This record gives sequence, structure tokens and C-alpha cells, in this order.
Amino acid sequence: ATTVSHTGLTSGTRYYYKAWSVRSGPSYSSGVMSSATTPHDFIFTENFEHAGAMPGGWTQQYAVGSVSWAFQNGGYDGFPLSAHGGSYNALLYYPGYGYRTKLITPMLNFGSATRNAQLTFWLCMVNWGGDQDQLSVYSKTSPAGSWNLLATYPGEVASWTQQTVSLPAPNNTYSVAFEGDANYGFGVCIDDVTITADLPLPPCLNISLSGANLVLNCTNGPASGTYYVLASTNIAMPVANWTVIATNSFDGNGYSLFTNAMGNNSPQRYFRIRLP
Repeated sequence: ATTVSHTGLTSGTRYYYKAWSVRSGPSYSSGVMSSATTPHDFIFTENFEHAGAMPGGWTQQYAVGSVSWAFQNGGYDGFPLSAHGGSYNALLYYPGYGYRTKLITPMLNFGSATRNAQLTFWLCMVNWGGDQDQLSVYSKTSPAGSWNLLATYPGEVASWTQQTVSLPAPNNTYSVAFEGDANYGFGVCIDDVTITADLPLPPCLNISLSGANLVLNCTNGPASGTYYVLASTNIAMPVANWTVIATNSFDGNGYSLFTNAMGNNSPQRYFRIRLP
């Protein structure tokens, strides 16, 4: 048997593989195919399987009226008939119009410089004789901050359908809210909530010569962040003892270009960058 290790992969990405065996000479087998998805660096899930109780850490906030979210199997009067997964989903239902309540996740700690933050969830809102409930999705970045509207679902979603929403400005005090608007439909039903994000890619430094100039090309840096260019004639010297020869900044996309003139009699030197 042969073991192959594939490293340096991107998180949250599906990779496809195919392997062949060699019979003899140019004769190969038809091959076998497989795939695998790398995990995200941050993941939060909620399937509402808590025997009808609100999940721990979740809260609700009344916007208009005082209709509470419930946790049951399916929507009002069997529309939909059952939860998307398991035996429970979240439901906002009221036989009236204009009652709005937010269902709010626990505070999420994405850490710093997180990228690709994304919310996925399953939604069902069945129309009742022309009366249509609605859903809005919000986020905020601090407990005292204002809610930021991310997405609205004003029309019928007649069967369980997965929805995807990008989450802007993830930080370590982040919250997401599902605001149901009860308008005498069969209810706003959500289930199987997942929030994912990835850590920033490590900075990548490329070094090249252009005439008599040394060119340092750096990508994947923190957007608009600062970095220092260090140099030493001894690669084994502790980093703390390397000389800072320049202070530079990344652009808004995390890219930077640094050029350093090299004299004819310059000693051999080693270069690296350091983030604050």
C-alpha cells in the first residue's frame, strides 16, 4: 500500500483525486476517483434539537408585539410537515399581521483577521391564502452596536431551501439575528444553522533581483497593515537581533512591493518580514 499526503490546502474547499494502477509498460487501470472537503477554521452549528426549548445562549428580541419563537417539528398546521433535519426547527407564527421578533445567536468569537465568514441555514415559509410571512437576517459587531441588515426573504419558500448569506466584518463580539415577520402565513421556519469562517492565509514573501535592486513582493498580508523588513548577514542569528531596514504597509488587498538597492560591494544578506 502507498500513502500520499497532500498538504498546504485551503480550508473549506473540496478537492478531487483520481488514482491509477500500472499493470505493465504503458498499460494503466481505469482508475478510481474520490473527493474530500477540508474543514473550516471556525464553525458554529445549531439544529434546534433541544426537546422544544430554546438553545443555550440564544435570545430573542421583540421588535413589534411580543410573539415568541417556538421550537417544534415543522410549521403551523403541518406546513411544512416536519423539520428539515431531526425533530425540531425554529418557528415564528401568529394569526395576525405585522408581529416581528428577532431570534439571536450567542455571541460569536471569530478572532482577528478572519475571512470568508458565511451563514447557511434552511428556510421554509408557506403562503396561506395570500398571506405571506417574511424573514430578515441581521448582524452586529458588538453588544451595544446597531443591527446591520444582510438579507430579506419577502416571498414564499414553499419547501425547505438552503440559504447562504455572507457575514461582513467578523470579529470577536459578533451576533446574527433572524427576524421573523408574522403576517398570518403558516409561519417562518428555520433549521440547521451553520456559520463558518477561515483564518487568514499566512503572508507569502517572494524575493527576486531586478537589475541592481532587490525586490520583495509580499501577498496575503493584513489589509492596510504595517510590516517591517529585516536583514542579517547571519541566518542563524536570533530574529530579535536582525536589523530593521524599512517599515512598509500593505494595501487594502494585503499586497506590498518593496525595493532595496544593492551596491556592488554589498555583503551577502538574508531578508525576512515581521508583522507587529
